[in-house]
Amino acid sequence: MLPFIEIGGSYIDSSLFFWGFGIAVMLVVYAVISGRYGLKWYAAILWGLGLLLAEVVGAKLLYIAENFSHVLETGLTFSGFSFFGIMFSVPLFALLYAKLARVPYGQFLDFAATGILVELVFYRIGCTFVGCCGGFVSSWGIPGDDGLLHFPVQPIEAAADLALGAVLLVLKLKGKLQRGEQYLLYMAGYGALRFILEFTRIRTVLFAGLSISHIWAFMACVVGITVFIIRRIKNKRNSEHVQT
Repeated sequence: MLPFIEIGGSYIDSSLFFWGFGIAVMLVVYAVISGRYGLKWYAAILWGLGLLLAEVVGAKLLYIAENFSHVLETGLTFSGFSFFGIMFSVPLFALLYAKLARVPYGQFLDFAATGILVELVFYRIGCTFVGCCGGFVSSWGIPGDDGLLHFPVQPIEAAADLALGAVLLVLKLKGKLQRGEQYLLYMAGYGALRFILEFTRIRTVLFAGLSISHIWAFMACVVGITVFIIRRIKNKRNSEHVQT
């Protein structure tokens, strides 16, 4: 566990350092792939900064909703985010932006998906160093903030997020996905990953061994898959209608 990183004699919280580094990498990735989404590199960076604001607001609002009594006692602080809030706030932000900028809604969402997963990879690396969001107590693993060893769910999730993002980006670049489907599969894929990995975490059980994160993960997965299937069926019918 390495909760702080020393840079030039100053100590920075590891989670904030890796989150900040992840944001920088996310913006670079957006600039690199910008042409594939019909954007100039500087426009892609501006889109990325707008998305970042939507992410922070969405993640913070969901955290407040999940921990309302605790927030009332301690007050608002910068720490504390629920990243499932991102999954639902970004589509709302994208809808507003798409109308104002007159860009296709699905194009904006697909563009967002890759960067969000890149950011999550580095965020989980930060969790690994700080020792938060860890797995169950184990005889091997990563030291947690309680001084005990925990199942290394943080780096496992980071690797899974990276793999998911890479697969979806390759499918998009090869033309295997229609507009808007990259984001839908991100929702479904990340929801499925989190639902499984949540069983390895120390969590507050609501019912039947499930936590609040299980519920959000299940909802994200179901919404992503359902809308993806409906869109595919609709597009297929439209294609057949045009051919006839």
